[in-house]
Amino acid sequence: MLLVDQVQDVHADLGEPRIQATFDAVIDALGHALVDLADGTEAPLRTTPVVDVPGPTLALDPVSCSAAGAHLAQIATAIKRLSPPTTSASLSCTVCTVLEGLVIDLQRCAEPADPQSRARTRAQFHRQLRAWLAKLQPGDRLDA
Repeated sequence: MLLVDQVQDVHADLGEPRIQATFDAVIDALGHALVDLADGTEAPLRTTPVVDVPGPTLALDPVSCSAAGAHLAQIATAIKRLSPPTTSASLSCTVCTVLEGLVIDLQRCAEPADPQSRARTRAQFHRQLRAWLAKLQPGDRLDA
C-alpha cells in the first residue's frame, strides 16, 4: 500500500482549475486502481468523479510538473516490477499506460513554450486526462 500513498502524494500546479480537478481525479483513480490490483482485481471497481473547484486561472508551475512526472516514473517502474501486466487489457497494463502517459505530458508541460503553444499543450493534456480517467473507471456491469 506504500505505492498508493506515493501516488496520492503526487501534486502538480497546472494552473487552470478544470485541468487541475481532472488531474486530481486521475491521481485519485490511480490510487483506487492500485488498491484493486493489490486485491487481485483485474478491472477498476470504483468510480472517481471530477470535483470542479471554481477559481482563477493561475500560472502553470513547471517545477511541480517536472517533479510530479519524475515521481510518477518511479512509481511506474515499481508497479512493473511488482505486478507485471499479464495482458494488454489487464488493470496493471492500464495503470502503467496511464502513468507513462502522465510522465510524458507532465514533462511536456514543464518545457518552456510560448503562450499559444502552452495553451494548446494544456488543452491536449486536459483531453488526455479525461481519456485516462475513463480508462480507470469501472466498465458497464449488470450489478452496478
